[in-house]
Amino acid sequence: MSSRRIPEGRLGRFARLAAAGARTGAGLLLSKDGSSAAESTAEVLGTLRGLAAKVGQMASYVDGVVPAGQRDAYELAMKGLRAAAPTSAAPEVRALVERELGSPIDELFAEWADEPFASASIGQVHRARLFDGREVAVKVQHPGITKALESDLQNARIVEQMAGMLGARRFNSKAMLEVVRTRFREELDYDLEARNIETFRGVHAGDREIRLPEIVPERSTKRVLTTLLVEGRSFDEACAATVPEREAWARTMWRFVFKGNLKGGLFNADPHPGNYFFHDDGLVTFLDFGCVQPISPTHRTHARAMHRAAIAR
Repeated sequence: MSSRRIPEGRLGRFARLAAAGARTGAGLLLSKDGSSAAESTAEVLGTLRGLAAKVGQMASYVDGVVPAGQRDAYELAMKGLRAAAPTSAAPEVRALVERELGSPIDELFAEWADEPFASASIGQVHRARLFDGREVAVKVQHPGITKALESDLQNARIVEQMAGMLGARRFNSKAMLEVVRTRFREELDYDLEARNIETFRGVHAGDREIRLPEIVPERSTKRVLTTLLVEGRSFDEACAATVPEREAWARTMWRFVFKGNLKGGLFNADPHPGNYFFHDDGLVTFLDFGCVQPISPTHRTHARAMHRAAIAR
């Protein structure tokens, strides 16, 4: 993962996106598999981060975004972006953590790793250890991401592309675009994410196969979220597991999604393959609850009726 400053201004971000689009178009015309265009696009979107990077990440796992002939090359390039977006510089991250938590790093944590072990569109995650010995994952927003994300949300083309990937294009609705804007602004509020985690924990209480991260509230603020460290098999490793293992995890994931929807009235709206860790006996840890869409009682009633109809065939 390389360290790069986020371009924040709307015009600068738009110019980079336009250049990426031109290179991508030429690459698709001149290359059979689109590999060079894909790598160039991934680099630009990774540097921009914010909503632009999220579009690129979604292109790696949402069907129909990239033409069939170039799909493999784009999925490979965007998969790298999905797994490890460019990172923010260590001094800037340290300064943000110390400002948010009100003390120097060495007074907050017994150990702190400057090199993040994960980086995504909104923030990056650092391994640390508390003074009581607990290992934790500290998610820190990229410095400058608030302004950058707001710039992207003012760019109608990016928002429309995101909405299209989420299935909203067919409705052609300004209201749907505003929902997209609202949800992604909420991703900047880690206090809200912590509350979402506790809400989902309540919905799935008693389910031994569904695990959510445990929050460390005294090391968490609106821009820093600390949870106990979770490790396990990645999505790609899970895909290579045995059929019985995959079936057990699939049942857990299905239950997590539809119990949350039909009982809890909430949809965890960022089904990123990097947001899951897989463990023995069908157990799955679910991460990242920054983007949650409430489901109205009316919609929930219809959804329940459709599920009952499906069960009754």
